[in-house]
Order: sequence, then structure tokens, then C-alpha cells
Amino acid sequence: MKVSIIIKVLNEEKTISRAIESSLTAIKEINYEGEVILADSLSTDRTVEIASNYPIKIVQLVNESDRSCGIGAELGMVAATGEFIYILDADMVFIKGFLLQALKMLENDLNLAGVAGMVQEQNKNSIEFKERMSRKKSAFIAVGEVSALAMGGLYRKTALESVKYFTHRGLNSYEEFELGARLRVNGWKMLRMKEVPSVEHYGYKINPYKLLIKRVKSGYIYGVGELLRSSYGQAHFLFVLKNLTPMRVFLGYSIWILSVLIGLLLVSIGYVYWLYVFLFILLPFVVMSIKKRSVERGVYSVTAGTFHAYGLVVGFFKGSVKNPVEPINFIWKKK
Repeated sequence: MKVSIIIKVLNEEKTISRAIESSLTAIKEINYEGEVILADSLSTDRTVEIASNYPIKIVQLVNESDRSCGIGAELGMVAATGEFIYILDADMVFIKGFLLQALKMLENDLNLAGVAGMVQEQNKNSIEFKERMSRKKSAFIAVGEVSALAMGGLYRKTALESVKYFTHRGLNSYEEFELGARLRVNGWKMLRMKEVPSVEHYGYKINPYKLLIKRVKSGYIYGVGELLRSSYGQAHFLFVLKNLTPMRVFLGYSIWILSVLIGLLLVSIGYVYWLYVFLFILLPFVVMSIKKRSVERGVYSVTAGTFHAYGLVVGFFKGSVKNPVEPINFIWKKK
């Protein structure tokens, strides 16, 4: 088998048909030398029922407590027989021609662990998208040789096996960066092709502030802290410290928040003191609004930074991170 496309899902009944059909079309482009696998984290809607109508494999978790961003890839791997593995989110659609180009790159360079193309975001009016695209070092737009394949890529299975596991099931986000760090310190390369689009991404169309709250509830916000905690003492820890740009940004916000709290806890020494505290709180909003040339984006940027600073600290200190190499309890829903 040439390629295994793993679609990781949790309650995706509205988009799953589109994702599966685009995957089957992509497999057809490579002369049917592939398979599509649905990795389900115990969906409670009609996701599995709908997926069962297609010629694909379906594997499902047994325990709800095993849910995480990193579990989908690992769950799919138990059923994958391909030489190359692609992880697709259910809100994505393959673009024609990508799989052929990626396979060619991997077959011509045996030092390549993975290849990605450009992600075509369909929700371009969201503040979240505008912020992501405005960052010069954003992993979503970096091209050439990269540290990680954000938003998915086609991986060489032998490369994944050489670093013990695919994605860290204990992480609520940044699992792709963690994988990239392990691959890079083990001598592998990853590449994003500038001129080749890979998938269309249909991101959340909800209020950006509601999205931040949703990320707190889902645990996504804790990903950077969990990544730091899980990588501490590992061979890729220094790589993470050096290359994880969001960590430094969130740490800066953490220091600002701590300074504000200390200021608020001090005994008042008059109106001049409180004016200083007020201006100190206001300063980041003013600076970011000027930098972004938009009050709306400036306010959102600082608010999001504050949320992620909270996630960095709590994610690092909360509980223990799950062992990424423990066997997964799963059942076959369809072979």
C-alpha cells in the first residue's frame, strides 16, 4: 500500500462526507494505491454512521478519557498499512495534484520525513486568520525547509517509526510541532512547497472571543505548556525552546500580567500611582493597535495573548502528561 490518509474526527457530521470524498479522490489520482482511515474519538453524532457508507476503514477509541488532539493520528496508525501517512482534519478538503507532487518529493529525497503544501484558508475574514497570516514566522505560511508541518502533511512511515510515535496523545495542541522537533533532532528534514496547494481549510466561523473560550474548555489553550513539560529532559527540549516562537510571546504576556497583578496588590499611594497602573495596563493595547493598524485587531491580539499566557502557565504545571507510547484501547467499527 502506498498511502494511508487518516481523518481524525470528533462529532464532524456536517463536514465528514466532504473530507472523505476528497480523500478518496486523492487516492484515485495515485491509481488507487492507498486507503482512507477514519480515526474516531467516540463521536456522539452521526459522524461514524455517515462514514460507514464509504469504502474506508473505521477505528474508534474505547475510553472517552483518551481524547486529545494528539490521539487521532496514533489511533489511525494502528490501522495504517501505507508507506506514507497523511493526517487530515475533518474540516479540510484535499486539492487535486498535491498527493502526486508530495510523493514525488519523498521518493526523490530519502532524507525527507514529510512534505506539505500551502493551506488555502476559506474563512479569510476572521480576525484569527488575519492574525495568523500577519506573523512573519508563522508555521502556517513558512515555506522551504521547516521545523514542523502545521495543518498537516504527508509523512514517511519509516521516519515516524524511527522517533517511536506519531503524535503525542498527551497534548491538547502543538502536537505537529512536537513531532517536527523529534524528527529534526533525529536528522530528518521537512518541506513545505511554496507553489503547491495541499488542502482547503474551512475554519471556525464563530466570534473570535467565543473561540478563545472554546479553546479553554477543550484544553487547546494548554498545548504550549504541555509541550514544554513533556519535552523537558528529552533530546528535543532545546529545539523546542529555540524554535517555538509562540512560547516566547506568551511568556512575555505572562510577565506583563504578573506585573499588573503585583501592581494592583500593592498599597495605594495616591492617584498618580493608580494612573500609572492604568497606563501600564493600557499600554499593550495601544502598542498592538498601532502595530496592527487596527484597534479591533490590537485588542484581540492582547486578549488572545493573555488567554494563551494563562494556558502556558497552567498547561506546564497541571497534572502529568500522558505517556505517548502506551497502547491505545480501540475497537474496529469497519475493516
